[in-house]
Amino acid sequence: MYLAHHLLTLAHEYRDKLPESLQQLNLTFTDQTLILRNVGSECFLEHMRYQRDIIIDILKESGLAALGQVSELPSSTERALRQCIRQLELLKTVWLDVLPINIYCRAVGCIANSMVEDLILRVTSVEDIPANVASDLVIMFNTVATRAPMIFPESEEIAQYVRKWRKFLELIKVLGASLKEIEIRWASGKGPLAKEFTAIQVKQLIRALFQNTERRSILLASIK
Repeated sequence: MYLAHHLLTLAHEYRDKLPESLQQLNLTFTDQTLILRNVGSECFLEHMRYQRDIIIDILKESGLAALGQVSELPSSTERALRQCIRQLELLKTVWLDVLPINIYCRAVGCIANSMVEDLILRVTSVEDIPANVASDLVIMFNTVATRAPMIFPESEEIAQYVRKWRKFLELIKVLGASLKEIEIRWASGKGPLAKEFTAIQVKQLIRALFQNTERRSILLASIK
């Protein structure tokens, strides 16, 4: 984009240095500018996909794929989450002073959203989450919730650029909540939990997190 911008102004800047016969002509590089912009955009999008794939590959080695089959999380889970955050922080170091702020925020927001979406999917798709595993997930996910906003120039902007951010924060609350607290957050389909999760998803989480008791059955029946 930097080169495309200068190509757009090139003819004007050097017009006085051209032979008089050429100065009378309306020389522009508009066509080449558009081509260069398109090439630059495609290259950057490809690099974004590459960076996203790095994070997704890290999460594949996190042990979260076996979440519903283990009684405790392996050490690789915390290590992978911290590595993902470090990767985002590295992108901040490289990109922040190079890209326009709006492009930077959209780019890192897109990559961070892929990470968050992957974490949400891995947790909400399992059938059983032991209490100690849920507690560990709360601690680890809170580390993500604390550090990820720092990759943005203004930390509160993360919810604007990471589409699933509020859903991720709500998932953390559910993982550490009691049945009563979940009921309050659902609020008959009008609470903050209902804004981020469907009734089916909430029921799936409740079944995974809590043993089959009368209290659980009553709550499940009330979520529609």
